[in-house]
Amino acid sequence: MSVAIMALAGSHSPAGACTTGGSGCLPGSGYTVTVGPWNCGGIVGSDICYYNATLSARAATTSSWGWGSASYDGAGDVYICIQGSIYFVGCAYNIARACYYTTCDDQDLVAFELSVRNQSGVTHTVHGRGMA
Repeated sequence: MSVAIMALAGSHSPAGACTTGGSGCLPGSGYTVTVGPWNCGGIVGSDICYYNATLSARAATTSSWGWGSASYDGAGDVYICIQGSIYFVGCAYNIARACYYTTCDDQDLVAFELSVRNQSGVTHTVHGRGMA
């Protein structure tokens, strides 16, 4: 995992946001927008795939994201991340989820971009989903 993502995970999570793989961090209540799955095709390393399937932060669609997930459904195990700007991040093998609040409920305080990453070092397609 990159140093930037490790630092982000420990220092910018509002209200102790949930970050996990597997079955944790499921969406809470209050959401009115659900997006995904989206992807940017094969990504690797420094590639960041933002919501609306773009590699450009400037072209990314922002919203008041409260929950997000990244998933990989190909062969083997791939280390992937879901990131909500500086507000939440979760990384795990094959499925990662993260929330703005520990309850994983909707938030309407701040709008930001949502993105997925592939940290494996080999090109793979990672799917993103989000709720606001």
